[in-house]
Amino acid sequence: MKWGILATGTIAKKFASTVEQMGAEGEQLVAVGSRHLESAQAFAQQYGIPRCYDSYEALAADPEVEAIYVATPNTLHYENCKLCLEQGKHVLCEKPFTISPEQAQELYRLAEEKHLFLMEAFWIWLLPLYDRLRQILTAGTIGELKQITCQYGFVASGAREKLRQSRRERFYQDYVQRMVREARNLGLTDQELLELLERGMKEDGH
Repeated sequence: MKWGILATGTIAKKFASTVEQMGAEGEQLVAVGSRHLESAQAFAQQYGIPRCYDSYEALAADPEVEAIYVATPNTLHYENCKLCLEQGKHVLCEKPFTISPEQAQELYRLAEEKHLFLMEAFWIWLLPLYDRLRQILTAGTIGELKQITCQYGFVASGAREKLRQSRRERFYQDYVQRMVREARNLGLTDQELLELLERGMKEDGH
């Protein structure tokens, strides 16, 4: 499949890196489009993409592009997907697919009319776990499903170290300071406290 990438943000770079590793399976990047030519050029150079465009319309009109990965902000998904479908391209769109059921239904109708593939890039649906869940639900093993509550998220870039530091500080306040105070109350010296800590780590296998 010859892919075009619509937009050049962080998530688009992850997709490009993945496609780069799938050359043996016939997947290749042939074009990228951005609202700014400089951004498209830099992206194309980074991933060895032969053509770059300064508009989404130009990318969608590229006759060599067979499928387009849409990686724009959420509110633009509907119009970008529609543009690509109208130009006869298969579409893989980042999540969330659209901001309303009506938009999603319209896009699926358009894809069906044009005999095109259209999918939200929600990869966890393809995990074996979800196949098993569907089997359980279909079999009625847990009864009638009336409500689903779920959470989805990730730690933003740069936040992981801040979170680690915050946890270290809480650990210090909640445990280390209390342990030192208790050691003082018992009349333990610094050396005795260190020996107890070393003993604890050895018994814990560290």
